[in-house]
Formats: sequence, structure tokens, C-alpha cells
Amino acid sequence: MSARTATFMLTLGCTIAAACHAQVTSWHEVRGGAWRPSSSDVLRLQDEIEPAIAKLAGSKFGRFRPWQEYQFQFQGQQSDSGPFVSISALCSVNDSQDLTERFVVVLDGGTCFFEVKYDPKSQRFYDLLVHGDA
Repeated sequence: MSARTATFMLTLGCTIAAACHAQVTSWHEVRGGAWRPSSSDVLRLQDEIEPAIAKLAGSKFGRFRPWQEYQFQFQGQQSDSGPFVSISALCSVNDSQDLTERFVVVLDGGTCFFEVKYDPKSQRFYDLLVHGDA
């Protein structure tokens, strides 16, 4: 097999699995959480967040940006009712920002910025908060 053929096959494989690869590179664990989500938890988040947000947002989901534009920050947190994963989605990120250092706080920006929580025990997303427009 030539190098050119191998490159094509690698490219074809990435195209077929593009959704998985795109999401893996756009997810950033924020340091300092109460617990660390397992790799299977993170894979589930990546696979299920878009349809979950579509369900939670209802008819307003059409206002969201193309999914590949988002970067995601996540952190395992704890409440009185148990562990959860806090997720922040951003479609505009300053290149100098370290997305693993702390959550980016944005006060407006519409559907470019949203937050949601995930319960790993029930495997459900909840408390969707979409930022307003200034």
C-alpha cells in the first residue's frame, strides 16, 4: 500500500467517524472538580449531548449554531443530591484562554453560549441555560 493510499484510508476513516473525533478534540475537562468523570461518562456526554439539547430546547434548537462550532468545558461536581457533570458550551473562544483552567463566564451571547448539567446515575441532561442577548 502506498503512502498516498494509506493517507486516503486514514482520511476516509476520520470522515466516517468525524462526529466522534470532532467532539473528542472539542471537550476540555476543567481542573478542580469534586470528582473526575470516567472515560465512559465523557464518551456518553459527547455522544448524547446534541440530541439531549435538542429535546430540552424544543423548537428553539433551530437557533443554535452548527454543532461543530462549539467547544465544551466540563467538570465533575457534587450537590446534596449526588454527583453531576457541569457542562459549558462556547462557540467563541479566545485563543489565549486555557479551557482546562477555569470555566469561561459569559453574560450574554445567545445560543453561542449555553450551560447544562448531566446526572451520570440517571444518564440524563437537565437544567439547560441558554445565555441571553445584550
